[in-house]
Amino acid sequence: MERAEKNVFIDYPFDRELPIHMKSVDVRDRYPEHAHSFCQIVYVARGKGQLLLNEDTLPARDGDLFFIPAGQAHAFRPSADAQQRHLRLISCIFEQRLLCFAENDHPLFGELGELTSAFLSLDRCLCVRDRSRELGRALHALQLNLNHKPTGYRYKLFVILIDLLERIHSAAGLSDPDRPIPSSDPPDDPVRWTVDHLTVCYKTPLPFEEIAGKVSISPRHLQRKFKAETGLTFIRMLQEIRIRQSCELLQNTDWSVQEVAREVGIEDMKYFYRLFREKCGMTPSEFRGEQQS
Repeated sequence: MERAEKNVFIDYPFDRELPIHMKSVDVRDRYPEHAHSFCQIVYVARGKGQLLLNEDTLPARDGDLFFIPAGQAHAFRPSADAQQRHLRLISCIFEQRLLCFAENDHPLFGELGELTSAFLSLDRCLCVRDRSRELGRALHALQLNLNHKPTGYRYKLFVILIDLLERIHSAAGLSDPDRPIPSSDPPDDPVRWTVDHLTVCYKTPLPFEEIAGKVSISPRHLQRKFKAETGLTFIRMLQEIRIRQSCELLQNTDWSVQEVAREVGIEDMKYFYRLFREKCGMTPSEFRGEQQS
């Protein structure tokens, strides 16, 4: 594949009080190969393509997570497949200083230093497969805290980031170089995988037939298995998760009801009101008022 002739170096003007930033990106075409002064975690939420790294090329598909150290030249490319013409990426960038700890005798700082130094010393991109969707959930928690800024959110952001790095550290086997690379075989528990996918991607989940393909069983078999193990159909589970998330947003933000509905993936307001009343026994406004009283 043809590479860009010249790398672009990118800097980001972080707020000193908030050295973390997140955004979703749709990659639909060629993008210049570039590097930056900050660390980046990229999660592939949908689609497939490649990640170009100097002389190397890595496949990128939904459920892959990449830790890209500062200074690493890279670029994502969408697949040429007509059905997968763009990549939906969730990008988390943060300043390197978040990984730097002054010498301290307290054991806690020693443990954090061991973890973060493993990432600071990386001179290459790290790729792990999010088979259980726990990495996606951690990134989602980061995004919620950045969006809503609850009391103590800066502390929560740091704790979630450290937890995410620990999970990446474990999944990549950084503490055990001889650990085998995790298999990319279908998940052992297709129902758990499906529920985890809905929990992370409730706004724009994959079609049920596509999920069945990813867990390597027929849609009909997955439908029966899903209902038997959860007591709910796929659609009912998605509705439950969306309304649960709606309740959290109504309680913790000042967003309008319409903004909340859109955030959870529902554009039809009549449908949203009807579904909310069915699940909660009251309107969204009544729920918010009851929580604030």
